[in-house]
Amino acid sequence: YKSQKDAVWMLKTNGGGICDHEVGAGKTLIMCVAAYEMKRLGLANKPMIIGLKANVFDIADTFRKAYPNAKVLYPGKNDFTKQNRQRIFNDIKNNDWDCIILTHEQFGMIPQSLEVQEAILQKELDSVEENLEVLRQQGVEVSRSMLRGLEKRKENLEVKLKTIADDLTERKDDAVDFKLMGIDHLFVDESHRFKNLLFNTRHSRVSGLGNPDGSQRALNMLFAIRTIQERSGKDLGATFLSGTTISNSLTELYLLFKYLRPQALEKQGINTFDAWAAVFAKKSTDYEFSVTNEIIQKERFRTFIKVPELASFYAEICDYRTAKDIGIDRPEKNEILHNIPPTPEQEVFITKLMEFAKTGNATLLGRAPLSESEEKAKMLIATDYARKMRIKY
Repeated sequence: YKSQKDAVWMLKTNGGGICDHEVGAGKTLIMCVAAYEMKRLGLANKPMIIGLKANVFDIADTFRKAYPNAKVLYPGKNDFTKQNRQRIFNDIKNNDWDCIILTHEQFGMIPQSLEVQEAILQKELDSVEENLEVLRQQGVEVSRSMLRGLEKRKENLEVKLKTIADDLTERKDDAVDFKLMGIDHLFVDESHRFKNLLFNTRHSRVSGLGNPDGSQRALNMLFAIRTIQERSGKDLGATFLSGTTISNSLTELYLLFKYLRPQALEKQGINTFDAWAAVFAKKSTDYEFSVTNEIIQKERFRTFIKVPELASFYAEICDYRTAKDIGIDRPEKNEILHNIPPTPEQEVFITKLMEFAKTGNATLLGRAPLSESEEKAKMLIATDYARKMRIKY
């Protein structure tokens, strides 16, 4: 497709970006061609592609068919056992590969540079301390739970930094990490799997922002991308490919920029989510139905502001295509909605489920009382039971 050529050209010209194409639009070939072209033109010396375990064979097969003479490293699962891991890390480091293809899980096993980890976590700690200071100055306007949440986060970051400092002291001379491997461009297939990146915010009462603590998988990705950006002195250094780049949270757009455009954000004076939201998002309170079918007030960021500027900032690094844009021939979808009323048994269970969602009383569902961690996730438990209920009854 012409769209594939256009996407490869954009990625080569920018040094990375976002390929937001619908499923079936040929993102696999885009990755392979862009990686090889970057290598051929000297834009990257050692590109790496990571994908889902179910897809990496197809990625490697596509690459070999497109470039039969390319020097490609595609390790098997046995190469990443504890006994063989160091050997494969040295293979990546010591050879001039045209491309390295790994699963997301294999990529997660690669140690990240301790210095890069320390710098990123220290920056996060500084941001938390700044937020704490602002909240303490506000005094009575701030809830104790909000302060407690930030203080807990500060403690966690301090523990992580202490662990990294200890690891730096005890590091062996022959240890191989991502930085020493020399990877200078990272292609991330199904990049939405890494969307839960940590961020700091004082808007703890605002719904729909996601989990500010993020996941270790996403943090690991940030370490790797910052390593590449530190080497090049520029933004990007990575290409995200997904059909669902942004799905259900306003923070996801900010976090894409945090990954890929940190210097561009800094030039705009944006170092945190709150600073970004103050420029591009508007908060409001409105009435909504809760999961227990009650009408409650919810505060959310409901609208974007400065949309032309925000869209332009995104479009500078993104190639967006739908199946219709590309001209893929697909049959029209004919949807028919069937509304099936609940059975008497379901009505009884729904009543119990609503009461559980309000009180957290697990005995209503015939299970042991909730633990502290389960108490925090009671709404997830409720929705899981609701999903199972529609199958059982």
